[in-house]
Amino acid sequence: MAVDAVISGQEAINIIAEEAVHYDAVFMDHMMPGMDGMEATKRIRNLGTEYARTIPIIALTANALPENEELFLKNGFNAFMAKPIDVNILNQVLINWVRDEEKEKHLTAAVLEDEEHPQTGILTNFTIEGVDLAAGAAQFGGEASYLEIVKVFVHDTPKLLKNIQTCLDGFRIMPAAAAAALEDLKNYTITVHGIKGSCYGICAAAVGDLAKELEVAAKAQDLGKVMNLNNRFVQTAGQLVEELKILFPKKENKPKLEKKSPDPQLLQKLLDAARSFNINTMFTVLDELELYRYEQNGKLIQQLREAADNYEYTDVIGLLGSGEAENEARENNAG
Repeated sequence: MAVDAVISGQEAINIIAEEAVHYDAVFMDHMMPGMDGMEATKRIRNLGTEYARTIPIIALTANALPENEELFLKNGFNAFMAKPIDVNILNQVLINWVRDEEKEKHLTAAVLEDEEHPQTGILTNFTIEGVDLAAGAAQFGGEASYLEIVKVFVHDTPKLLKNIQTCLDGFRIMPAAAAAALEDLKNYTITVHGIKGSCYGICAAAVGDLAKELEVAAKAQDLGKVMNLNNRFVQTAGQLVEELKILFPKKENKPKLEKKSPDPQLLQKLLDAARSFNINTMFTVLDELELYRYEQNGKLIQQLREAADNYEYTDVIGLLGSGEAENEARENNAG
């Protein structure tokens, strides 16, 4: 499959309206900042084209109660999936709504590059309080896939914890600004909701339950309870992140070799990975690029690393341009 990602409901609407690509399905998150998935789906259905009217849209939601199914179906969705995602259910949804065996026969086979995956068989050597590592590996079809998810959790969660603290600081600084405070509370709720889903996704139920309690309090606008629980939650979630880092041993720091400029083939590989949202290959290529200290374009590698760490694929593409950076590096190396 070729998968494209956007970060808001409005971007999803725009991409369906443009019809530059005819997608086989849309996986739409239910609860998002700004426009939620329900509203975005309604607007897609109202675009007035046959494509927008008929494309399968599958809701991803943490509120997958039986009584909510009718609500989703009435509002333009074809199906919904509960979060955290069960890969077996995901597979069934793909078979039901996406797979076209006749189409597959005529597609050009994509070349799948070998990627570095964490060594399997290591989880039995670790015990992390509050995390069911065995259940996580089973949920994602093996240790390698599970560890990739945990790696993302370790990378992203500190930024999200900082974000919810910023929201609370808004309450303290502007207690009289009711509208601003409510907007901060809305952003807080959505962020805690996301952390909750991520915790349940990696089978860290204890921290997930604490996030759920905070989410319920925030939805009820119980600021007192939010304030009382938040510090414990941030500390507990932060401690979980630190404990999970043991699964990813740090690489030995070696003196960097000198090089005139970055390898153009690696830059091209990085560009291709960014265009296909392949974060694993991006990180692997950057690790290789960072083995050297460059006379020229050294700052570019730092900027690329920062963009990749924040999953800013468009920034990586922009930094590399349409081949300008690779061509420059190639000319430097030839010189």
